[in-house]
Amino acid sequence: MRVLVTGAGGLLGVELVEALKAAGMDVMPTTRADLVVSDPESVSQISAQSFGKLDWVVNCAAYTGVDKAESEPQLATDVNGLGPGYLSQVCSMVRAKLIHISTDFVFDGEATTPYLESARPNPLGAYGRSKLMGEQSVETNPLALVVRTSWLFGPRGNCFPKTILRAFDAGKTLRVVADQIGTPTYTPFLARSLVRMIETDPFPGIYHVAGPEIMSWHGFANLVLTACRNVQHSIEPILTEEWPTPAKRPKYSALDSERLDRHLIPAMPDTHKALAHFAMGVG
Repeated sequence: MRVLVTGAGGLLGVELVEALKAAGMDVMPTTRADLVVSDPESVSQISAQSFGKLDWVVNCAAYTGVDKAESEPQLATDVNGLGPGYLSQVCSMVRAKLIHISTDFVFDGEATTPYLESARPNPLGAYGRSKLMGEQSVETNPLALVVRTSWLFGPRGNCFPKTILRAFDAGKTLRVVADQIGTPTYTPFLARSLVRMIETDPFPGIYHVAGPEIMSWHGFANLVLTACRNVQHSIEPILTEEWPTPAKRPKYSALDSERLDRHLIPAMPDTHKALAHFAMGVG
């Protein structure tokens, strides 16, 4: 099995490359230096078989600046919206299956229970709109899977737990939003789920693949400090309005990942186990 991974140097891509290799697959990791998803000519390397004959392509490449996207909407659209479409087209040409990574930010946060794959998207900002465009651009590919995930964190790359730990270690007063609810997802565990999806080859379509526990950013921050610093720290809970950002964020974006169960793909370990593993990697 030969798998090409775009965005292989990113938070998820690094973990996925390792997990694929551990599963005995032939992995072609690519970064922007090798393949630019927003450039059709660069993407055409796949149809030219410059990377050999591929069985799968996993698109981890993304513009991830949620707030910057408000001032750079075209750049976000190029990478997150148009790029997946270019990949989808060339994958169709060479009969390679595609997994495209998307996000909980395609939803508006008005729900009160975890979002199913069938829920109607309604993004609030430029980033979410660009990611929804990416989903729509691969939907016509009969061999494509869209994997929505959320609140990614991992031992390599920047993420929310590292921000919390840096602030705590620097002696800063911690104030964290308590009215945004989601499902934290640990990238090594997500990578394993993606490998399992490749191995089981489920029906094309949209899948939610996220951590199994629902919590606020404030609750998550407390878990991070307990796991990584062994302290019960008093973090001040604040409202979203007290921490204004250029991009509006969904208040509730928890994802329901039960569809995976129907394809014999087990749920990820809970957040406590994820943070215990994370703590060993970040010190």
